[in-house]
Amino acid sequence: MRVSKLREKKSKYKSFTLCSAGIIILSELATWLSMQPALYNVLITIFLFPVVVLSLFLWLNASEKERDIPFIGY
Repeated sequence: MRVSKLREKKSKYKSFTLCSAGIIILSELATWLSMQPALYNVLITIFLFPVVVLSLFLWLNASEKERDIPFIGY
C-alpha cells in the first residue's frame, strides 16, 4: 500500500471516532436538556460505544508506514 492510502485509512478511523463520540455527546446533551427520553440516550450509547472504542484503537495503532494493523486479542 502506498503512504497516501495508509493516511486515508487513518483519517477514516479518526472520522469514525469523532463522529460516533460526537453523536453520543449530543445525545447526552439532548437528554440533559429534556429534549429526548433517557431511553434513547441509553440505546445510542449502547450501540455507538463499541464503535468509538474500536475505531479509536485502530486510529491510534494505524501507522503511516506499511504494516498490518495488530489483532485485538481478548
